[in-house]
Amino acid sequence: MSIKSNHIYLYIFLITALVGCRGCSCSPPKTFVLEKLTKDIRLDADNVATIQIEHLEKKKMSFTFKFKKHGGKASYAMRYNLKLNDRPYRKAIFEHDAAKTDSVQQYQNDLSLEISEDQQHLLVKHLGEPVDVYHILPLGAPFSTTFKKVELKKNSTAFQQKTLKSPEDLLTDYVAKMETEAQFANNPSIKETLDAQEGICPLDKKLLELVGNPLADYYFTKEGRISYLCTHDKAWRTRAMKKVYRFVGEASRSKHPMPPQTLKNATGAVNLFVHGLADLMDKRAIERMVLPQYPLYPYTEAVYNLEHHRTLRPNEARSIEKNSKKILTNPAFRKELPDPTAAVDAAIEFLILYRDDKNTKAFEEIIKAIFQKEILLLELKNIEAEIFFPYDSRFSQQEQAIILNQARKAAQQLGKKQENFRLKSFLKRFEKQTNTATKTEKKMPS
Repeated sequence: MSIKSNHIYLYIFLITALVGCRGCSCSPPKTFVLEKLTKDIRLDADNVATIQIEHLEKKKMSFTFKFKKHGGKASYAMRYNLKLNDRPYRKAIFEHDAAKTDSVQQYQNDLSLEISEDQQHLLVKHLGEPVDVYHILPLGAPFSTTFKKVELKKNSTAFQQKTLKSPEDLLTDYVAKMETEAQFANNPSIKETLDAQEGICPLDKKLLELVGNPLADYYFTKEGRISYLCTHDKAWRTRAMKKVYRFVGEASRSKHPMPPQTLKNATGAVNLFVHGLADLMDKRAIERMVLPQYPLYPYTEAVYNLEHHRTLRPNEARSIEKNSKKILTNPAFRKELPDPTAAVDAAIEFLILYRDDKNTKAFEEIIKAIFQKEILLLELKNIEAEIFFPYDSRFSQQEQAIILNQARKAAQQLGKKQENFRLKSFLKRFEKQTNTATKTEKKMPS
């Protein structure tokens, strides 16, 4: 197994940061623009494109160890940025290696552009060969959905044959393919394109059909977006509200574990609800369908948190309590949840906040369930926030005794390699108190 040189420098830096070293330092990778040139290209009577060429120096991470420098080698490249009329620049539409002594002037004619007859697409060529196809929405910088060589050949051929779909349809198709945030994490240009859309946009109705998809949900969470659409597009508002009622209703009737598509639809529906539709819809109707499934599924949290100081109806409280106890006590059930750790954390918070102060037996069962070995190994934040931190102020003396007793039992079950840092810190407080009390007793005269 080979280790990359950058990783070696990182390991050395971490070691010296811990141990200490005179004459040691570390410099992260840096990119410098050595030279820049802009060139205007008349595409047709209505459109002018500006190509910006940048000569880049890219320095890798360097590390100085005992006054001797390692790494930091530089490479050079030419980067091309594109601007259409008065729109923002689309950065790095193309890039290639270059020499340190190269000049941007010698590359100013290498990139060429063609615009389609409908003025909706741009073909980008480098030395006569297609390198990408960009698409033009009413607002924002041109965008590309080409990320593979196969797609480039297909899109460039479609451009020449005048068979490309509209930019709205191409972007909708791309959004539909991106089912997780990781898939589009390396493509910030798509988010920039979505952010740039304002007013009534053709994407509004198309992306409404993809609610639950991460990029579609991102589009509608832009501040004020849903409120604007509800005010200016009655048809969109009606369609969106119907979707919320339908998808949330389907989820409420679903058996556990909830089918992925049902969960996805409910997630998108609640996203629309909390980001603009809540004031226009029957909140109680939505709560009746969502809250009984809290905290099993992530989308229920948004509705639960709409009211910070919530007063739960008896049937809602019973359902949530039942769910929370099942999450803590049934490992097989817990594993089937979309996000087991978040569900356990939420369950702990609910069971502590809504406990019956007079029922110490029920409280002991809750604490015993929370202090199970497999629960403690999850390193949950709410054990600290809801139990350890407010230990002196929130709980009665009887409850404190139960917590301390169960915490000590739990610590004995965990091996040295499985120690829970929060549990260990909590118990140390009482070790100090015990030691202090013992020393005081010894000092007192007999």
